[in-house]
Amino acid sequence: MLLIHEPTGDFNEIYCAMETKYHAGEPGSIGVANFLEANFGKFMQTAEVVPAVNQIETHVFRRQREMNRLLKNFRHGARIVHGKTVAQVALKFTVQQKFVCSVVSNKKNSLARTREFFCVTADSYCNIRGLVDNR
Repeated sequence: MLLIHEPTGDFNEIYCAMETKYHAGEPGSIGVANFLEANFGKFMQTAEVVPAVNQIETHVFRRQREMNRLLKNFRHGARIVHGKTVAQVALKFTVQQKFVCSVVSNKKNSLARTREFFCVTADSYCNIRGLVDNR
């Protein structure tokens, strides 16, 4: 993953160069960090490739509600594979690596879907394992 750490300088030009590399097959994904409402909205008007991630500080005292609402408009990159969400596949992978996970949601149907993560196919798991092993 190639990441712009913060929206300083001509980040649109930098991201454009990253998109060129991405279309050429390297790196495997591109993203941004610390892009909040004002600069993220403007940035997405020129971006061809939706960033794989916008890493922002968020916690109980800094919930980033407006930013989360804005990001929902751009989450079409999250795919469902074999009937399972990206989150379910990632959760199963994390648990199988012997990490302790805490899953929290204020939506009952999200928690119910999360319980289904043990049904994720071996193919999805192997794809993630390959990504990790090939880093």
